[in-house]
Amino acid sequence: MSQLNIQMTPEFESKLRRFMAARGIKTKSEAIRLAVEEGLARTPEPVVMEWTTLRGKGLGSSPPRFETNDALWDSR
Repeated sequence: MSQLNIQMTPEFESKLRRFMAARGIKTKSEAIRLAVEEGLARTPEPVVMEWTTLRGKGLGSSPPRFETNDALWDSR
């Protein structure tokens, strides 16, 4: 397991100690590991947006004039 050394501000250390007391955690290391794990568990998964489905949506009900972005610049 790798090691992480951090310098804590007095405010952070105070909050960490409150967290440890509330959860009954004995070490700072365990408290930080738990806080990071819980934070990640609440973080939503990133949404993958398929932007090509939006092509032409602002033009109303008619189909897009250009099939692709390259066709927009094609001078045929």
